Amino acid sequence: MPGSNSLHNEPHPTLPSSFFECLIRDIPADTWLLLFNSNPTLKAAIFEGFTVPANKLGRLLRQPHIVARLRRFIRSEAAILDEILQIWGQEQLPVMAFMEMLDQSFLIENLRDLKNFIGPERFFAGLHLLGYLEDKDFQELIGEEFWDRQIDMGIQELFAPLRHLWNRFVQQYPQAEGWFENGQSTAKEKPEATHEEPGQTLRGLARKLEERCLKLQTKLNKAEEEKSQLQQESTRHRKGHEELKKQLAESERTFLMRLEDSLARMRAEWFQRYQALDTIPFQETAGRLDSLLRWTERAFDLQRQADEEYGPVAAVRQKLLHVELYLKEIERIYADSLVVHSEVSRAREALLEAREKLLTLPGIRKVLRQEPALITAVDMRQRIRLLDAVPENLSKISELQTILTRFVDLGLIEDPQSILQDIEHKRRQIMESLYAQYQTFQVQTSHHRHFRNLEDFIESGESKKYDVYVDGYNVLLKLQGKGRSSSPLGLTAPREQFIAAVVRKSRHFRKVYLVFDGREDSRDRQGNTEIIYTDKSRGNTADAHIIQAVQKGKDRQVLLVTADQEIIQAAEDRLYAVVGPYHFYMFVYDLPFPESP
Repeated sequence: MPGSNSLHNEPHPTLPSSFFECLIRDIPADTWLLLFNSNPTLKAAIFEGFTVPANKLGRLLRQPHIVARLRRFIRSEAAILDEILQIWGQEQLPVMAFMEMLDQSFLIENLRDLKNFIGPERFFAGLHLLGYLEDKDFQELIGEEFWDRQIDMGIQELFAPLRHLWNRFVQQYPQAEGWFENGQSTAKEKPEATHEEPGQTLRGLARKLEERCLKLQTKLNKAEEEKSQLQQESTRHRKGHEELKKQLAESERTFLMRLEDSLARMRAEWFQRYQALDTIPFQETAGRLDSLLRWTERAFDLQRQADEEYGPVAAVRQKLLHVELYLKEIERIYADSLVVHSEVSRAREALLEAREKLLTLPGIRKVLRQEPALITAVDMRQRIRLLDAVPENLSKISELQTILTRFVDLGLIEDPQSILQDIEHKRRQIMESLYAQYQTFQVQTSHHRHFRNLEDFIESGESKKYDVYVDGYNVLLKLQGKGRSSSPLGLTAPREQFIAAVVRKSRHFRKVYLVFDGREDSRDRQGNTEIIYTDKSRGNTADAHIIQAVQKGKDRQVLLVTADQEIIQAAEDRLYAVVGPYHFYMFVYDLPFPESP
């Protein structure tokens, strides 16, 4: 029968005295007599000072002080309690058969009504013998209120389905109406049936429970054997792991010793190789120029051979950099990957060995410590002169002038005047180019209505009531001038500079819409500036977007920044004014305007 684990080891509240009294009461006196005869220790402890005739045992067991002794003994002795529970299960076969017939989930859902029907003490003992008390679902339902038995009409709901089915069966077969009361059918109703005595039926159930208990015990024994084998195997693997760690430490120590010996031999070998060159007396070749030249050529040949064998500083540094990068990637793989492929481990060992070889090369300190060459004033002036005279380089010129001023303040440059002159000259070239384009644009667009007093308009504060639509690439292409690339890729850097400059000046307007042709529709908001990219591949161009947006307005409080005549003509009725690309560009970059001719 299940329930091989001791009840004392199972997590449950302290068992009440009524539980033990129920066990004592449910076991007949004859069974107690057999138990006492087989266990003299129990008999002596319970009936100390009493004579126990067999015919008086039942009366003695009903005496309170004998029951109290037996209860205390069972509570304190786990082995006796388990044995008495097994005996109780044999004597209460109807209870065990009924509980075993029920599904585990049904027991949990109807635990309250079932324990009130069977009795909490018998129900608890049955759960233990069936092995259900090991389940956490049952453990959570058994508390202090479990032992209170409440009899109400809710118990009948457990048997309502069975009662309904039995009534239907009786309606079909009226001869079965009195079977529950009689306990068995009459001989006339079932002349050929063979009837078993109730005791035989209970003994059959007991045999089934015993067989189930034996099977469970066999499984438990097998599990214990497997657990013991796994523990032995784990101990064996742990010892093997410790041995491998020792072997690895020994191998590392041996490897380091061999590496030090190899390095020492290589140093001695290289010293001997170049010692002959160092000991050649220079005085012997000083008198003859041809001998000196041959000697020099031989030295160059040796150097070329050394370069071919070991490589120049840049090549060695590049190799060492690649090795370090790969090792860092392998370290990331070891930290992040659940499984590391064996090829990665072998590659790591090979890279470590290669790095060690590179670090042992003669002159490796030159590779590790060489600093990049500093930019001289001559180099800086040359780079300034080579800058194109285009508007997008104005920001570079300004940043360079700021950095140069800081260097002068720190005392790092003594004579910055020549560099400052080159900076000012390049700025003047860019501004002259910009002004020339501005004057040309003014002449070309003089017949259109343009906003010529933008600065005064902004200083008055009225500009904060107006929205500004900017045709982004139109402004940038006008600033690029003729002969320069019109590809959006070539305008990436100027575009980002222009966006940043417009965002800085956007506070002077109600809202700024900066529109560009793009590969897909997207929007980005920075403050009160909205950067819009249209999907040109679908026909949604920046021009069409601006025209459609401006035409929706009703208050004519819109400024348009473009030189595109089609946009101007299509949206002119809804505009307050048009601002030229050069005028707007110089405004957002704080550039001085040229004087009117």
